[in-house]
Amino acid sequence: MKYYIGVDGGGTKTEFLCLDENLKKLYSITKKTIHVMEVANDKAIMTLKDGLNEILKYINFNKGNDELYICI
Repeated sequence: MKYYIGVDGGGTKTEFLCLDENLKKLYSITKKTIHVMEVANDKAIMTLKDGLNEILKYINFNKGNDELYICI
């Protein structure tokens, strides 16, 4: 299965959206901002990791069989 994750890191929040290969919406979440003028790099990286890991757990991503494409 192919999965596509889009991440929109705005000034007030960061939105994550996951679609499957048929462009069906599977999961979306909103986290705190990752804007460079608002938070330190380490906090932005942690927010990105948390959001992506939450999605990967939800869709039960299989590294051996599934493909993942991420656009930030």
